[in-house]
Amino acid sequence: MNMLPSDRELSFPHALRVEASAGSGKTFLLACRFVQFLLSEKIPRSRLKNLLAITFTNEATAEMRKRILELLKQAAFEEEEAVEVLSPLLDLSQERMKELALKQIDEILAGYDEWQVRTIDSFIYRLIQAAPQELGLSRQDEIETHEAPLRAAALDRILLCSAQDPGLWGLLQNFVHHYLLFQARGSWWPRAELLQVLESLNEKETTYGLRFEIEKRRKGTRDLAMELSLSAQGFLDRAEAHGLKLKSNSHKAVSGVARGDLPEALSSNTWEREELRDLCLKEASVPKGPSAEWKALRTLAGAYAETRALEVSGPYLKILVPWRDQLSDLKSGSRSIFFSDINSLARRLLNEFALPEVIFRLGDRLYHFLLDEFQDTSILQWETLFPLIDNAMSQGGSLFCVGDRKQLLYRWRGSDLQVFQNGPGSFASLGDTGLLDFVLPYNWRSREVLLRFVAQVFGRENLERWIKEEPAGSDVLNPEYTGNVFSGASQELPPAHAVSHKGGMVRVEILSREGRSEEVKEESKLRLVRLLKEDVLFRHSPRDVLVLVRDNQEVQDFSHSLISAGIPVFSHRQLDIREDPLVQEILEILRFLEMPVDDQALASVIAGNILKGAWKEEAAGLSPWEWIEDQRLKSKGQGAKYLYQRLQKDFPGLWAKTLGDAFGSVGFLPPYDLVSMLFRRMDLIRCFPNHFVALSHLLELLYANEPEYGGDLRGFIQWTETGPDETFGVKTPQETGAVKVMTIHKAK
Repeated sequence: MNMLPSDRELSFPHALRVEASAGSGKTFLLACRFVQFLLSEKIPRSRLKNLLAITFTNEATAEMRKRILELLKQAAFEEEEAVEVLSPLLDLSQERMKELALKQIDEILAGYDEWQVRTIDSFIYRLIQAAPQELGLSRQDEIETHEAPLRAAALDRILLCSAQDPGLWGLLQNFVHHYLLFQARGSWWPRAELLQVLESLNEKETTYGLRFEIEKRRKGTRDLAMELSLSAQGFLDRAEAHGLKLKSNSHKAVSGVARGDLPEALSSNTWEREELRDLCLKEASVPKGPSAEWKALRTLAGAYAETRALEVSGPYLKILVPWRDQLSDLKSGSRSIFFSDINSLARRLLNEFALPEVIFRLGDRLYHFLLDEFQDTSILQWETLFPLIDNAMSQGGSLFCVGDRKQLLYRWRGSDLQVFQNGPGSFASLGDTGLLDFVLPYNWRSREVLLRFVAQVFGRENLERWIKEEPAGSDVLNPEYTGNVFSGASQELPPAHAVSHKGGMVRVEILSREGRSEEVKEESKLRLVRLLKEDVLFRHSPRDVLVLVRDNQEVQDFSHSLISAGIPVFSHRQLDIREDPLVQEILEILRFLEMPVDDQALASVIAGNILKGAWKEEAAGLSPWEWIEDQRLKSKGQGAKYLYQRLQKDFPGLWAKTLGDAFGSVGFLPPYDLVSMLFRRMDLIRCFPNHFVALSHLLELLYANEPEYGGDLRGFIQWTETGPDETFGVKTPQETGAVKVMTIHKAK
């Protein structure tokens, strides 16, 4: 399958860009390239310390390291498969290949921590560690992966300071007015919504390395909307007077603006066209007058869109400035660096230092770069890597990047099409040779029918036909752009799989063309359960089935439907112990113990499963809901006792058997001992064996993370709400005998 040129054919400097769809063997190709450079005696400056391979996730890094070591080990043992792959790439005898492979394995294992196969974040962090003091950092600063508490604390500081700061108070008043009247929202305490928007805006800033600016506008949206509508109508009238015939979707967009239907009309890609001739039918001749008017109309539309965006987000942007300052102060005080900061810090480093100084401080001389998942590279990351790669290329180095442009549709972490298309060929050192492109044509993972289906659906002709026939598609999609993005969608079976991977099946079912989305989702869940139970699971093991959905809520919903139908399920969402019903009840118990006046928390516990058995023994046929409702009615209009006091009075035996000891121990025992007491008192492990894993993990978290939550109940409860998701996930082997349910993004 190897398509790499041999070391006899390679000339330096050079840049190779490989278009690799899913299943095409790109990780294997990267491993082959890395091993080729390590073993070659013809490639200049190709020692281990001169190579850098960059991935985007820890899993991808581990996989690539594993593949490289496996290939070297196979070469060292002269295994036929490795010799067959590497011999065409290297001008070496088999004996010499074996000798060099053994040597490289020893070198890698001796300096494993320094092996430059790493994520892009870890490499850029290593870069900024080269000059911490100059960047205002210290050796004590550490990457903080759990950012939520500091972000929330920054907003809380603003809320507290606003009592003494009239400026902050005015910003918050302006926000509340905007929130209630302009956005027509109704939360009595909008802190969570405000924090969510601030975090989203800050994420945009750190992704692109830019700051939002609030420009004062001469005119408001109402005046601009009126001016824009009049200008659009005037443009249409003059275009008609000149005999210009606009394309149907362009005429629809401009007419919509003229009618005042601005939000929908301005969403058309018509407004992206700089030249009037791109809006007209091909045979039309475009005079200068209407062409200038079109450019003026586009400028006015842009001004309206910006003013409208500022009107919507202005109050948030004004609070963003002091929030950002408070966050910076908190990070400095806690000696923390966020992952989202490192790209901006690296750009500062490269802007403020001469490149030779940066390279000297980095320690290693890098000449050959291998970039995995290149389509996920953001503009800011590329600006950081570019000078290093450019310097290497000027000294006879190389760039090898592998990516799938179709995945640019995800726009993951600010990835940009311009980086993928123009970045690799932009080095002056390449000279006349330019960028070398090739495509991996084979799919080593899928069966023939699926490959044929994908090629048919995403073929250029089919996409162009759909865009023309579908009004919504033709209005927002550029046929040329879409065709280019999906140009590599067609793949073939490799000759070695011509027989083994024949067949397969693709079936598309349209459940409903009408109806609410919730109704369609319910029908989807019923249909999925029926399909699995009546067909698929008769022919395949559950471990061979993967269900892809759009978001985490759907993971939860579909997992619940499958479990209810008796189908074993594995999902990353399901493995978060905070989603376990019994753990949720225990957290409600802790909320009650931490604040006994919280009647709502205690009511949830009384009506839950943990007290169910004890309640039946003590309450003589009375349902917990009836008792709770009765207490609610009795408490109206008088200074009644709290719910726990009435529970103690009405059911003293129940109280003593379940919550009494823990209630009396609050403040005397740490959370771990308190929860352990609850487990023993109510025999939770024996009574709820299906929840053993979640309950055990809860105890582990209480014991091992005491410094994280401060060692008290309130701190632990808050930590469960804001702590990093991976901490609460139960580690389960991937190879489990269950149907996998995950989001499309997680699968990617």
